[in-house]
Amino acid sequence: MNRKVFVAVMLAVLTTSFGLTAYAQEINVWVGYGSTNMESLNSYLGLSYTLDTVLLSNYSGTINHLTGGITLGIQVTYPISGKLLGGFAVSYQDSSGGYHLSWVDTGGYNNSQDLQINLNLIPVMAGFSYTYPIDKKFTIIPGIYAGYGFLSGEYYSKSESDNPSVTPTSSSGSYQGGGLVLDIPIELRYKISNNSSLSLKLGYRNASIANIKEGSDYTLWSADFSGIFISALGSFKF
Repeated sequence: MNRKVFVAVMLAVLTTSFGLTAYAQEINVWVGYGSTNMESLNSYLGLSYTLDTVLLSNYSGTINHLTGGITLGIQVTYPISGKLLGGFAVSYQDSSGGYHLSWVDTGGYNNSQDLQINLNLIPVMAGFSYTYPIDKKFTIIPGIYAGYGFLSGEYYSKSESDNPSVTPTSSSGSYQGGGLVLDIPIELRYKISNNSSLSLKLGYRNASIANIKEGSDYTLWSADFSGIFISALGSFKF
């Protein structure tokens, strides 16, 4: 669901930008990696794994904790005064994890239990940046952006067995939530031509999402997309 929202917002930003070409400075697009701090959710994942193994004596398994994930984004900037720019941005970030558990029961049959959790966040933000030219080719651009992040996700759980008397089971569900997001980026830009450039962008994101719903109920865990991000960015001036 959030991927559809991301595409819709990106199209809206692009449409608005091309409608305001008389005012717009440039469009920036980027792809990169963002770290996260999913301590609460990873603790829940570990507890769920432990509860599934309480009654097992001969088992093996692996836990894949939720960590960082891919980031994508688009930003439109507008001149305000001198080297000060205002802008709007929408981005996408994901994080996933889960566990696999297998064991042999007393009858000699192979069994397995799997859980997969996928989350994504779409921040829609506005903010400011300032350009510091180093020379004719390189520019440093610090900034600050704030807004609201829309969280969605899903989980999948299944259990299987070689025992013909055991019926395989599966379940799934979705998550929805949201919260405030703050980005503090700094960009090193290299000028390719008068209308295009490439950049390396580093920054920190604060995005702790506490109230997350699974259906009509709130989860026992929170999702924290806070962390350092790094991106490769292309800029195109009007």
